Amino acid sequence: MSEIHEHFFQVPAQSVLKTLLVFCLSQQQSLSDGYSIDIGIDARFLLRECQSLNREAFYNKDISHLIQNELLCSHAENISSRLTQDALLKLSLLAWHFDSDGSVSQDLRHFIWQPQADFTDVCETIWSQYNNRSKYPTSLRTFEEEMFWLLTNLEGAFRYRWNVVFFEWEDSAAHTE
Repeated sequence: MSEIHEHFFQVPAQSVLKTLLVFCLSQQQSLSDGYSIDIGIDARFLLRECQSLNREAFYNKDISHLIQNELLCSHAENISSRLTQDALLKLSLLAWHFDSDGSVSQDLRHFIWQPQADFTDVCETIWSQYNNRSKYPTSLRTFEEEMFWLLTNLEGAFRYRWNVVFFEWEDSAAHTE
């Protein structure tokens, strides 16, 4: 993929990243009082808003204010810049599968909440598109395994080392020393 193509894949890939980030924050257990005092106001607001989402709200509620949150957008942009071109392509195809604009659709949110329900069907649908655009075409089975690995590892990273709340906390702590 050339530079222009990589940029073309950034925005839809970020839609998937934002959806995953909101999902992970909605599952985040409450932080200790001392810790939550130390995190920034923006991070505290984002965490509180995401934690208020239950399964029904994650699917159906208008969460555009969360998806457009400046802290979340900045974090998704930073993470997408660290991903490989192949990962960006896969995430973009996933976003486009659910919405031709590559935005955060209700169907994408449903898939993120319960990927096992439609995972094989979704992979079968986007696999041929992937092979048409990728430098490294692959079998359907390999594609499914790679997509599963990518989503699973991103979710794990968002819960721990790339958690937007922790990054905000680390940034705040760095400025107070």
